[in-house]
Parts: sequence; structure tokens; C-alpha cells
Amino acid sequence: MADLRKKNNIDSTKKTTDNTTKSKIKDKTKDNGTKDNVETPIMSQKSTNVKQTTIFEQMELYDYDRVQNSIIDLEEIKEAEESRLTKLKNNKPDENIRITQEFVSKSKTTIMSQHDKLISLEKDIKNIIEEADDFESHNVELKQLSDSKECCELAEKIRTIKKTIDNLNLFLVKKKVTSYKN
Repeated sequence: MADLRKKNNIDSTKKTTDNTTKSKIKDKTKDNGTKDNVETPIMSQKSTNVKQTTIFEQMELYDYDRVQNSIIDLEEIKEAEESRLTKLKNNKPDENIRITQEFVSKSKTTIMSQHDKLISLEKDIKNIIEEADDFESHNVELKQLSDSKECCELAEKIRTIKKTIDNLNLFLVKKKVTSYKN
């Protein structure tokens, strides 16, 4: 009986901790899915949980055209959502069902293929990044340059651009507009 009370007490403590954690996460999140307290470059440099970015890493990832394309993609999502809302308001339910069935019929094979390719790319990219991080950490001169104030500041700006795009994409995922972040 004492063992059962002890177990129930542990379970109760765990539930309280889980609820407190969920509450803290909820408190830090606005309705749009972004944190109230935006992390500044200075804050992220002090954080022990987040790897500090390097200019070498960020300059390889920064691509003006890709950022512009992300902006264009997000504008297209906005327009598509406006169109969806109009159709939901104006079309009869049977019409929306017919349109959906046609889409599934035409697109299923292509979507399955794209899904498989993305899963493969995810695995490959993670492995390559881990190997590159290992090489970068062993080159002393590159590490010194990468740790310079100018390079750190620029790397943080690039990271902020990507983080802003990611935050907006996360919001779109949360609202079930998309399920994949760019």
C-alpha cells in the first residue's frame, strides 16, 4: 500500500511538473506562435543550449534569391488562403468536395514521390552537416575568423532572417495551412 501511495505521489508530481512546463511554454507563445521574448544575438551567444552560429556556416546557407523566393512563397500562401476563404464562403459544400476529390486523384502519386525524396534528403543533409561541423571545429584559423565580432554579427543577421521565415512557416503549420517549413 505504501508503495502504491509513493507511486501515486511520484505520478502526481510528474503531472504537476508537466502542466507547469506546458503553462510556461504557453505563456511564452503568442497567438501567432512566436515567443514574446525575442532572442537577441547577445542572448543567443550566452545560451548554453544553442550552438552559436558561425559566419562560415551562415554564408554557405545565405542565398539572396532563396530569401526572396521564400518571401514570394509566403505571399502566394497568403493569396491562396484568401482564395480558400472566398471559396468556403461562396461555394456550396458539394462543389468543394468535388474539387477536393479531383485534387487527390490527380496529385496523389506525385505527392508520395516528393514525400519519399524529402525523407531521403533530410537524412543525407543531417549527416553532411555533422561531418562539416567536425571539420570546421578542427581548423584553428577558420575558427578564429569565424569567432570575430564582425563575422558573428553578420552570421546572427543571416540566422535572424531564416528564423523569421521559420517562425512564419511554423505559424502556417500550426494553423494547418502548410505542414512543411521552408
